[in-house]
Amino acid sequence: MLLTRAEEKQYKWAIRRSDFKVNERLGAGAYGEVWAGSWRRNDVAVKLLSSSAIDGRAAVSEAAVVREVGALRRCGMHPNVCQMY
Repeated sequence: MLLTRAEEKQYKWAIRRSDFKVNERLGAGAYGEVWAGSWRRNDVAVKLLSSSAIDGRAAVSEAAVVREVGALRRCGMHPNVCQMY
């Protein structure tokens, strides 16, 4: 997930935008889009929040994303789940 610079400082799990390369859109949902990309020579999925998810519902969207990241980090290694860094 790509965050603002202020959010990067707030969340320890955040990674700087400049460290990512975003390549191809994989899909979209209620909160935004998922893109194939690369980070430190690894293939990764990058989640981009849509402006509609942020505008007017920022607190709800932010809380939902933070919960999702936490749940994915607890999954550990699984072939159907992206590893969280």
